[in-house]
Amino acid sequence: MEKKTYSKPVLMAERFEPQEYVASCFTYEAMLKCSYGLAYPDRTGGPDGRGCYELNGAQHGEACANSTIKVSVVNGVATYEGHEGGNKTDIKLENVLIPGIEQPHDPGDALTNCEWTSTLGGTYHHKGDGVVTRWIYDESVSSNHS
Repeated sequence: MEKKTYSKPVLMAERFEPQEYVASCFTYEAMLKCSYGLAYPDRTGGPDGRGCYELNGAQHGEACANSTIKVSVVNGVATYEGHEGGNKTDIKLENVLIPGIEQPHDPGDALTNCEWTSTLGGTYHHKGDGVVTRWIYDESVSSNHS
């Protein structure tokens, strides 16, 4: 009979580290700045009493220069909800076109060449840039679903 020697049990493990992370579900907020509204940044009265001034055939003012939008992306499909600023928070943003809207953005990231509309007695066409103001962790849309 052969004498057996005791050897300490050894556990071998590998840790998976992805070379690339693709966020497919996330939410962020951004501020959109209408270039027409920015023409009058310090004025809030306007001829209509709501901060609007005539520029290029349409009235724009501080409110559309400070629009807020919340973008949610689930599996690469972007949805959004937003409104104008100032005293026009009841005016919703529509037809939003933000190049790269479905890409993850961090606070401080610039959004360029944006377009959107809003409606108040007629349709206002807005153009301008924006900046991401915050990343929102929402477990219902932020998990990776993989």
